[in-house]
Amino acid sequence: MEHELETIQPTERVEHDKPLDGDSTMEQKIELGLRLLELVRQGAPLVGLQFRQANLTSVELKAQGASAELRGANFSGADLHRANLAGCDFTGARFEGCRLTGANLPLTNLQGVVFDGSNLNLTSFYGADLRDASLQECSAEGTDFTDCR
Repeated sequence: MEHELETIQPTERVEHDKPLDGDSTMEQKIELGLRLLELVRQGAPLVGLQFRQANLTSVELKAQGASAELRGANFSGADLHRANLAGCDFTGARFEGCRLTGANLPLTNLQGVVFDGSNLNLTSFYGADLRDASLQECSAEGTDFTDCR
């Protein structure tokens, strides 16, 4: 199935205020994933996006050497199991009550991020910047915090 994506200029500020929730169709989820990858490739800042309760299992927000800028995004309650978020900028984002099991977040900017109540089991934060992050009441068995700040 092919999807056509409108072109976004890299300098355009992209915001989305409608959450992709559990009732979204698979086609909507695929379309969102493709759109996000296209925006990452173009270098568009994805500031303040809302992903509350979204199922983003195995999503990849790294493409051709570029990483997503998702400062202040809200992922509260989202399923990010096995997601590849390497090198992304999530400064000030919210991940409360998320499922991040097996997620890959090395070299990621997570300053001031709230992970309270999240499942971080087997997640890699290798080299991530976790300064001022909140990790209250998280499970983190087998989680890699090597070389984190």
